[in-house]
Amino acid sequence: MEESVPNHDLVADLKRIPWTHVDGGEGKTIDSQLIFDGADGGPEATRAKIKGFVSDPHFHRGSQFQLLLSGLMQFPTFRMEGVAVHYTDHCVAYGPHSRAGDHDFLVVHAKPAGLTRLRDLTNNEMRSEINRKGRHLHGNERDAKPEPVPGCPGAIQKTLISDDRGVTAKIVECSAGTTLTLDAPVYGRFELITKGSARLNGKDLGEETLRFVWSATPAAPLKCGPQGATIIVLTYDDDAVRSYGGSLREDLKIVLPKMAAPTREEGSVTQVQ
Repeated sequence: MEESVPNHDLVADLKRIPWTHVDGGEGKTIDSQLIFDGADGGPEATRAKIKGFVSDPHFHRGSQFQLLLSGLMQFPTFRMEGVAVHYTDHCVAYGPHSRAGDHDFLVVHAKPAGLTRLRDLTNNEMRSEINRKGRHLHGNERDAKPEPVPGCPGAIQKTLISDDRGVTAKIVECSAGTTLTLDAPVYGRFELITKGSARLNGKDLGEETLRFVWSATPAAPLKCGPQGATIIVLTYDDDAVRSYGGSLREDLKIVLPKMAAPTREEGSVTQVQ
């Protein structure tokens, strides 16, 4: 069993990753970062700040968390206000949804997973790919109550999502010097430092650092810095083992140019350092 579990421990400093800007015209813009590109079957992560665009109904071919850091996301039956989390099992359809305010969010997959729009499913056989029995979960920080972290003195947590099968989304606030000891990430886990700092294997990690771990044994813990740290922890369960083709990187290559407004110059997609 343990031999089949991947072994990943990846860290990215979001402040050092370039942004790609798309001008869609009429006040519509997208600024995005590609954080993890799914190389060798590993994790995918992108960050985006979107104004004006509405997302059509679609699904992703793998388990997905959307982490809203700020702003609003309006879905047909619920509303998210940052900090908030939205989770779907593989191929679970959702949308349409729109954004407002100072929108800033991350999309993360434990494995590469492409996007499929429902309008492109033109017959019943294609529509059978939709996972109608999968989970569709969401939660807002404002609705979560702080509670102690078991076995971790000096830390409190707010649980935004919790499912019996194992999917969880938590905001963990740690005092200075706290060692955040977590269970083995047997189906993958993202850890995002949003405030303060932490130390990992002798290296200092600051705000806006994203880590992904997947292993059969507990990963090296984060030790919080002198000002403490706030860490958002997104944990997958066995649905993350399933991925049904495509990738975030390839989707972005196709989608971003299509969203750009026509200009006299060639393209309006630019990279900003």
